[in-house]
Amino acid sequence: MKKLVGLVAILVLVGAFFAVRAFAFHGHHGGCGRGFGQMAAIKAVLTADQKNQIRQIIEGEKPTIKNLHLQQKTARDALFSKLLSSDKTVDVSAEVTQLKQAQAAQIDEKIKIAQQARALLSPDQLTKAGQIWANLESLHKQEHDLLHPGESSPE
Repeated sequence: MKKLVGLVAILVLVGAFFAVRAFAFHGHHGGCGRGFGQMAAIKAVLTADQKNQIRQIIEGEKPTIKNLHLQQKTARDALFSKLLSSDKTVDVSAEVTQLKQAQAAQIDEKIKIAQQARALLSPDQLTKAGQIWANLESLHKQEHDLLHPGESSPE
């Protein structure tokens, strides 16, 4: 019986650890996240030709994106490997630095792609996309307020 209780306790701790890990590295949204509204707003105003041009931009950047994703995964795995080690005085500063650098590089790449895509849009399209996004944000806030009364809305 003691072995069973011990096993259950270990499983609960491991489960809690991975739940915290998922929250810390993937955010609190269970769904598609806030970026969906921004992409939907842009896609709503694109012409067929612009959609093809953006697909080409993304296709051209896929190897870089894949490499950056692998760098993040490697850095995360190294960090958690150390965090789960039996060493009580573990130093994770190098792993944290690697993870931060990989995340920053991925953000830079996404901004580069977004700027290339944005350059394809006319001023009218940008205005319309901004209006759509503002409406989606308002709907998101309403959804949050309905589902979580009394809680402050996420930023």
